[in-house]
Amino acid sequence: MLLLLKILIFRYWVKNNIVSRHLSTQDSLENKFENFSDLTPDEQDIVRYMYNFGEKMMTKKVVELTGRSRHHIGKALQRLTEVGILNWYGISKNNRNQYCNLVLYK
Repeated sequence: MLLLLKILIFRYWVKNNIVSRHLSTQDSLENKFENFSDLTPDEQDIVRYMYNFGEKMMTKKVVELTGRSRHHIGKALQRLTEVGILNWYGISKNNRNQYCNLVLYK
């Protein structure tokens, strides 16, 4: 009985910790980017991932993470660049080494 209680308390703690971290991240992103709430859910997920892991993103990686089409992700990354949330680095649109990162991580 005591073990079951400990397991339930641990699960409750983990769940609350995850929810708390998500809300904290959401608040931080809304404070850093005034137009964050206007983004689509996919765009928000891309920004959230990049914010949490602090890494540059290539279209291929975002396609793998989201399961969305390359065309859809390309448009989402382009929009995030246009609204000033991402910086785009590359020689041309067809450059295999092009990538994006958050404006925070110049």
